[in-house]
Amino acid sequence: MKLIEIFNSKIEPASSSATQRVVKTSATINDRKITVFLTCFGTDNIWTLSFAEGKDHDLIHKTGSGGEFQVFSFIKDTLLNFIKSHKPSGIRFTASKADENRGKLYARMLKRAAVILSNYKIVDPVSDHDDIKFFLYKMHESLAEAEHDRIIKRAQAGIKVWRGVKRPGEAPSDPGDLGKGTYYSTMRARAKSYGHTLTREIITLENPLVLTAKKAYELADKYKTVRGTQDERHAGATQMTKDLKARGYDGLIAISNYRDVTELEVVDYRNVK
Repeated sequence: MKLIEIFNSKIEPASSSATQRVVKTSATINDRKITVFLTCFGTDNIWTLSFAEGKDHDLIHKTGSGGEFQVFSFIKDTLLNFIKSHKPSGIRFTASKADENRGKLYARMLKRAAVILSNYKIVDPVSDHDDIKFFLYKMHESLAEAEHDRIIKRAQAGIKVWRGVKRPGEAPSDPGDLGKGTYYSTMRARAKSYGHTLTREIITLENPLVLTAKKAYELADKYKTVRGTQDERHAGATQMTKDLKARGYDGLIAISNYRDVTELEVVDYRNVK
């Protein structure tokens, strides 16, 4: 049987389980219990693939134990199903240089996955001491888009921010460059520029508009919130917030970078009538 035919064969999983960080799928192949693990160690939606054999889940270190092609077919199907259901930003896994067959099968499996999932791309394998590292990532996601998704998730979970005002309870005189709302920053120095009275808060937004600072201020220019007269700025800020809320946004987050430090300027529109 050709390798591509084996890769297209279906091995039905015997069991599966999932938590927020670990997805585990098992199958019995030629009397071998194979378990595939997909684990997320951080907050970047990058998952690590590994697999093990036996009741004690000893890691499979080399090929040749029987039914190896069927094992890799099962791993390939498990990987594809996981990508379709979880939409990870990337998948990474490692093969030992000592096991040349496994490295070749990993490469073939990745190419097959990339053909089926046209929006994913393979990074050339990287050699590291005794191992070869493989990586599959979303091709259509630029760094900005990936950052956008992470910030949305941060906003939904709650972002720690600073709020600066001149005096407690005093409304700011500035109309608001990014619309009428309550302004926060993840940088203490920026918040302090709004006012010397600082508070530390956690702000939660369900559907903020996330833009780079450049794009945010290009939008501000359309509403004349920065360069117009004071009356034009007030009217523009009010209209900007009204229009964005009508589109379903409950706030705006502008991303800036200062000396490799990322700042999020957060504007909360929820209390604006």
